[in-house]
Amino acid sequence: MNKIRWKLTSPTIHLLITTCTCLLLSLPCQAQIDYFSSISGLENLLRTEEYLLQSFREYVRASKQHLQTLESELHRIEMEYAQAARNAENYLTNPVNVYRLMKRLTNDWTIYEERVQSDEAAQTFLRQMNEYRETLSFPSTEDFRASAAALARLQETYHLDTTQIAGGFLNGVKYGYGRGK
Repeated sequence: MNKIRWKLTSPTIHLLITTCTCLLLSLPCQAQIDYFSSISGLENLLRTEEYLLQSFREYVRASKQHLQTLESELHRIEMEYAQAARNAENYLTNPVNVYRLMKRLTNDWTIYEERVQSDEAAQTFLRQMNEYRETLSFPSTEDFRASAAALARLQETYHLDTTQIAGGFLNGVKYGYGRGK
């Protein structure tokens, strides 16, 4: 018997689980499978992913805003530095410029460092993920392994091509939203 080697990525796994669910429901299976033994269980997982996508989308939006603020501050500092670098002696003989340089190095850079360390968008996203793991439906590692084993059984039983399965094709018929052509 040939060993099956898989290159599994999250979208591929999602596709494979979704594609084979319908087939698995019609096949006799001796493994104890919790989630993909019922469509309602899978629908719960799909709703879980909807919440995760919403949170991730919000995190990306907030991160972009945070990044725009940092880029604006960076641009301001670069302009000040460029002015100083063009004529350092002239720049440093002005007491206001000296004060601004000292302020940047003692206060501003500490503030920038703190802003990077305390990325509130990341903290919010991570907090939400922890809450979701406690309140929403997630498959167990065993559910994941069982779905992979069931997929391997399908592949072996029906002599299916791994590339075709990953593309969402079974016996030349396109199922789901595979990444294939």
